Amino acid sequence: MKLYLSLVCVTLLFPLILSWDKKVQFYKQFKALFLSIVLVGLPFVIWDIWFTEMGVWGFTPEHLLGIYIFNLPLEEILFFVFVPYACVFIHDTINAYWPIKTSTHQIRWWSMAWIFGSVLLAIVFYDHYYSVLACSLSAIVGFLLWKQNTNYQKSLWRTFFIVMVPFIVINGALTGWFTDNPVVWYNDIHNFGLRLGTIPYDDIIYNFSLIIGVIMLRDRLQKSKKS
Repeated sequence: MKLYLSLVCVTLLFPLILSWDKKVQFYKQFKALFLSIVLVGLPFVIWDIWFTEMGVWGFTPEHLLGIYIFNLPLEEILFFVFVPYACVFIHDTINAYWPIKTSTHQIRWWSMAWIFGSVLLAIVFYDHYYSVLACSLSAIVGFLLWKQNTNYQKSLWRTFFIVMVPFIVINGALTGWFTDNPVVWYNDIHNFGLRLGTIPYDDIIYNFSLIIGVIMLRDRLQKSKKS
């Protein structure tokens, strides 16, 4: 199996197997979850197609199946389904076993700091395509998060920092931690030019918008269904 496909399949494997855990009952979320993955993921896929065409990033053929949708490898499309699925599963599992019972208004300051930082970076790196778009979207998602109650904000921030651990491992593998030729390469002209190992820091901001966006929309859909 090619490296990229192996990585996205490993990402999905355990969350999928454990989706029928009696306490979490993640399978009951499938309808709202997949709708939110599609609605949030579609703009990311369009963005991906555009940036691939522009040479902001690209993919090394030796690590791919060779099946493309537009100019994106199939594995990249699966990434936008499997990774959010796994992250939302982690979020629900954590909340089922260790629910947030109390929170302080200080968490709002953290959300505000994230918004301010995203806006500032978008201004500073206005001529770097990846950076300005990732930071602008991050500021919008951060604002939507800031409007929520403090317990909800705390639960999402907790999830974000926890999922950063597997994210760094998987993204590190994609960007060349273990291979001479990375699965995904980046043109540093279009990003911050700073990396965590081989991972552009822009990816962390990008991941925030994708994962938090999917969770918030899923929760909104579930709430609408109950009302």
